[in-house]
Amino acid sequence: MTELGNYLSHSSKVKSVTLRNAAMDDSSFNTLALSLQVTQSNPTLLNFSLNQMGPNAVKSLATVVKNKPDVEIIM
Repeated sequence: MTELGNYLSHSSKVKSVTLRNAAMDDSSFNTLALSLQVTQSNPTLLNFSLNQMGPNAVKSLATVVKNKPDVEIIM
């Protein structure tokens, strides 16, 4: 997640993020969420289905959506 997070932090052209069935848990998602919050990109689709994300990850996801109002679809 660290490498992907670094990429997202510095990219301005990401339109979607799909990490379906990527074995993400709260800890790995929180790392990614921090990058999504600061990226210059404005993704419209976030797909994190079939991962092991719990309540802490959902809180982080809520913060991402709050900071990225262009998000239209969350899976």
